[in-house]
Amino acid sequence: MDRLGLGYEALRAINPRLIYCSISGYGQSGPSTERAAYAMIVHAESGFDRSLMRYAGDRDRPAAGAIFVADVLGGIFGYSAIQTALVQRERTGKGQRIDVALMDCMLNLLVYELQEAQFPVHSPRPTYGPVHARDGDILIAPVTPRNFAALCEVTGQEELANDPRFTTIPARGANWTAMMQVIEKWTERHTVAECIAALDRAGVPCAEYRDPGAALSDPHLLQRGAFAAIADRAGEFFGVNAPWKMSEAQTSMGREVPDIGAHRNEILSRTLGLSSDAIASLTKTGAFGRVT
Repeated sequence: MDRLGLGYEALRAINPRLIYCSISGYGQSGPSTERAAYAMIVHAESGFDRSLMRYAGDRDRPAAGAIFVADVLGGIFGYSAIQTALVQRERTGKGQRIDVALMDCMLNLLVYELQEAQFPVHSPRPTYGPVHARDGDILIAPVTPRNFAALCEVTGQEELANDPRFTTIPARGANWTAMMQVIEKWTERHTVAECIAALDRAGVPCAEYRDPGAALSDPHLLQRGAFAAIADRAGEFFGVNAPWKMSEAQTSMGREVPDIGAHRNEILSRTLGLSSDAIASLTKTGAFGRVT
């Protein structure tokens, strides 16, 4: 943006109240500033991928992936910083530059792992993974004493309730995998639906492992309005709304996606003051794309 003459300093000279957010792989300062980076690059270099490998327990190399966490975090942290800067501007009258680095975003996700790197923990950390049911996999997370007591009651497993490896929170954390193997003796005798229904009634946190498409027909998500129908010239599809609801604002997406150039003439006329003849002349010269 500096090379294009649209950097922060150039634009601040025009408008000192400007809030200008830059999002990059490594930030706007430091020796790695100019390095090329996509989300997956930062995943690897931050330690995120190797942490997932270690938690998986059955791998000696990081797994391939295509869910770009760093990009989403960059947008979220950038958004929150902009909102904070807007509040500060209301108080001071001054704008400012915001510098968001995807690497820094990922490090904020790895707070436990960074502490562990400084102060090694020699007991294993609980890792939450699947247990077998008769027709699929589920996840069960008996984290609190109340969760665990309810799980013992709903499964009726004396082995679970009386085993000294599972009697305290530290003991369960140190023997989490063994505990899940005991729980699996109960889940594998029932279907996923039966397990979820029984655990929900008992107040034990649990979930079915689903494909993403299953969310599109989930009654809870549909009732909550998690999705919105969007239409363009190619047809209709569902998009995901913002993950918050506001009592005094409309947060769902609009239905219609405008065609390319749909509002061009209106914007050129209102913002730049161009007449219809001037816009027509620009169109003929190809200013807005190839003339067909």
